[in-house]
Amino acid sequence: MAAPVLGHAQGSWKADKPITIYNPFAAGGGTDVHLRLLAETAGPILGQPILVDAKPGAAGTLAPALLLNARPDGHTLACMSINSLRYPHYQATNWNPIRDFTYIVGLSGYTIGIVVRADAPWQTLDELIAAAKKEPDKYNYATSGIGGTGQLTMI
Repeated sequence: MAAPVLGHAQGSWKADKPITIYNPFAAGGGTDVHLRLLAETAGPILGQPILVDAKPGAAGTLAPALLLNARPDGHTLACMSINSLRYPHYQATNWNPIRDFTYIVGLSGYTIGIVVRADAPWQTLDELIAAAKKEPDKYNYATSGIGGTGQLTMI
């Protein structure tokens, strides 16, 4: 999941009030840690506090929806995941990830994998799927939402 920070400021920018970055995932997660480090580092350079505001839900697409309605003064930013780029291709959104936002920095990318203990009863994904098909009530998984990377990986 790539997580570039986005904004849609136009014209000159003046650091005269706190800056808010919408985090599209839950507080305390990997994205939150990255954004808080960014805020801690960039705030003193800009001379303004930077607040990280968690907006989890909808597979990480609430942040761009909220940013679209924010005043375009550069004081409200959002972190966008790959889900935000993917969503408009298979679900109606009130925003377009290319037309409606200006990408200002790439922060990180996440590698997603499935791991098991070395002594687990299955050692490959095919073995895990076979076990889940044999006993479907025994296995479950969680995702950040329908259409998110986790859910799409599992279908």
